[in-house]
Amino acid sequence: MESRRLLVGPGRLEEAREHFEQALAIYREVGNRHAEGVVLGNLGTMHHLQGRLTDALAFDERAVAIYRECGDRRNEGIVLGNLGLLRMDQGRAQEARELFERALATNREVGDRSSEGHVLGNLAHLHVGEGRVEGAWELNEQALAIHREVGNRRFEGIVLAARGGLLARRGRTDNAREHFERSLLILREVRDRQQEGAVLGLLADLCAQTSAMPEARAHFAAGERLLREVGDKLELGMLLCARGLLEASSDDSATGRALLEEAENLAAELGAGPESELGRAISKLSERLAASASALHRR
Repeated sequence: MESRRLLVGPGRLEEAREHFEQALAIYREVGNRHAEGVVLGNLGTMHHLQGRLTDALAFDERAVAIYRECGDRRNEGIVLGNLGLLRMDQGRAQEARELFERALATNREVGDRSSEGHVLGNLAHLHVGEGRVEGAWELNEQALAIHREVGNRRFEGIVLAARGGLLARRGRTDNAREHFERSLLILREVRDRQQEGAVLGLLADLCAQTSAMPEARAHFAAGERLLREVGDKLELGMLLCARGLLEASSDDSATGRALLEEAENLAAELGAGPESELGRAISKLSERLAASASALHRR
């Protein structure tokens, strides 16, 4: 799973965005270019979290230009990492990789260990999408060590969940569950309801894979409720696709199709193409539903 920097409490994104826009107007009026760059970067994060990827990209690109103008290499590295994440969410893997590598080089140049760990975790997520599981595991190990070194509990929880996902891919379901549960403990400790919702979806998917259907449905319901509450369209779309696969396997194609339709609408809102992680999840669910319909027709 990827990690996005949440700058305000969930549920207050719109209020924060309005304050940032007011601040932006003031900094432009007084000619404070560096502060303008800081606010543009924050607005980029706000728009990203609300699913407005094109707007987020424009804000982040302007922020990077200002940081270069001001010679602020540290914040330039942070926003380059955010741009990489945006490109990854759009399914533009090569551009994402290039941005992550530039961000890492800058993070290391200025000694920003926290941002280095953040980018390593997202680069690992990109590797997973390309089927490079071993490389992803190594990157996650590096990221986890850094987050523990700097005491960043939130990102420690996020990386633990990512490692759980890799373990699940290897068929090590007990170890995967342990990682998800440790992740949830940390995310609840730091009150990150957005990432808690995403991890509940991963745990639910694991339960479905091990035929623990009642538990899977309970975790899906809890995760969906949290993701709708905080407005995370990307993670909600991923959860809906995973739940759709469960319903398709239970011969509830009507529910599966409804979940597919909502996920497709979310992808369209996000500008997430067929090569994005959400696009691939939608394709997988669509194929499963088509196979179920074909099997039903042959009966």
